[in-house]
Amino acid sequence: MKRRSLLAGALAAYSLPLSSRVFAQETITWRAMAQHANGEGYRKWLWLQEELPARTNGRINLEITTAAELGLTGFEMLRTLKSGLVDMAEVNIGFVSADFPLIEATELPGIATSYENGRELMDAWMRDVIKPARDEMSGEVIGNFSWNSALMLTSFEMNSLEDLRGKKIRVYSPGLAKYIESFGAEPISMSLPEVYSALQRGVIDGLLTGSDQITAMSLWEVTPYLYDVNLAPFGAYLVVSDRAWQRLPEDLVPVIEQIGVDMSDVGWQLGLDNNEVGFNAARENGISIQWPAPESWAAEFTRASREQVIPWWSDRVGPDAVAKFNETLAPITGFEIQ
Repeated sequence: MKRRSLLAGALAAYSLPLSSRVFAQETITWRAMAQHANGEGYRKWLWLQEELPARTNGRINLEITTAAELGLTGFEMLRTLKSGLVDMAEVNIGFVSADFPLIEATELPGIATSYENGRELMDAWMRDVIKPARDEMSGEVIGNFSWNSALMLTSFEMNSLEDLRGKKIRVYSPGLAKYIESFGAEPISMSLPEVYSALQRGVIDGLLTGSDQITAMSLWEVTPYLYDVNLAPFGAYLVVSDRAWQRLPEDLVPVIEQIGVDMSDVGWQLGLDNNEVGFNAARENGISIQWPAPESWAAEFTRASREQVIPWWSDRVGPDAVAKFNETLAPITGFEIQ
């Protein structure tokens, strides 16, 4: 009932004329949607729940929900923001790339060379491409973060990448589907709640996911093998809906912008914490870990990325986006798209 009344109050505030909202200094309640409450990464929302009222002198409070609580998967996050159902959300890069292909640039396999490099790429792409794309992002992008490193868990042992041939692997973005296909595997798009039973029943043979799901899903019970397959950190953007941003009092705009910067720092650190928790759980529960990948796999990773995934993405987004990649990301990655 409390959640319902808070939301009703927020909706009532939204019905006020703009001039009243800007100058009356009423209490605003934002409804934020996290992808899920699993792992250390959720703590950034608890941090924000304390920081918002503290930094705004009680003028903005935060109500947190998750995609599952709203009957959603996360793949529709941009449309949910645009609809006004929530005021703020974490936008999973891979999940929304079907709606906005340009967002996937920093998560293309083979782009990032490390967790830290992944952040450098996301910061640059957010500054030059994602933040200016207000319409496509359904609001104001105030930050970015990583849930953790992305990895592959399987029900079968791999001695070489050839062992992927014919296997069904759960993916979460079109780019990862193309990457998995390049090794002869069959990509299966599937939301996380479906994964465990699909592994139990042999519907899929493995999955690409983040380290936070090892504990959240008890994956040692169905996937006893973990592999590094040269994926970028599992990233997302923090977005305030256009409606909420337009109704934000002007004096609070710089406050929220700084919160976005600080929340990004918190989120990237929690991603590292997630890695520690996830890998420790994997070891404690007997998962065989191949991390980092064998050096003998490096050439195949590069071939798949440069010859399959990147040309496919280039055709998908067009020459203007490729030019922006070469301008913004090439100085960081060390290569241009031809």
